[in-house]
Amino acid sequence: MPINTTFTEMQNLPALPGLIHVPGRWYTNTIANANTVATMTANVLFATPILVPVTRVYSLIGINVTTASATRNIRLGLYADKSVSTGSTDGGYPDALVLDAGVVSAATILARWLPLNKLLKSGWYWMAAVLDGGTPAVNHMTAAGCLPFMGFSSLTDVTFHVGWSKSFTYAALPDPFGGGAVTTVNVPAVRLYI
Repeated sequence: MPINTTFTEMQNLPALPGLIHVPGRWYTNTIANANTVATMTANVLFATPILVPVTRVYSLIGINVTTASATRNIRLGLYADKSVSTGSTDGGYPDALVLDAGVVSAATILARWLPLNKLLKSGWYWMAAVLDGGTPAVNHMTAAGCLPFMGFSSLTDVTFHVGWSKSFTYAALPDPFGGGAVTTVNVPAVRLYI
């Protein structure tokens, strides 16, 4: 691949073996290889990247609650990468809201999901989650277990930057995502199902 290959050209490459999403399976951050259980932080909107290798319908979006927090809820959704929403080569962060999927309860320990039923064109998307309060624990992707998708800030930087986050008072998901900063903490493991 030439060094001047654009982000859009990279999206148009054939899907790699192992990146083909097949029916009957859940998919999460393409670059994660380690998971943990951690308390979710309230009123912080997290977004983690997922590569949709070929155009297809994804039927569900979900998260696994491992420690309950009475009367608490998690809102899930999906954002397009800026390159997908604008057709530009400028990407690498969440932009237009594709779908606010709604709310799952964190009041009991249970894998939770919502209907998505969305045709997604091949490209990068961002799975989003925000908690309204309390201290439920959910599966998280460990920052150290992800590839440094967001790059490094300098030649001496050794911190893995794995997604975006921003302070956000719990409500319907904003459109566009807007603002935020690259995050270096473990991020909630939101998953898509075909």
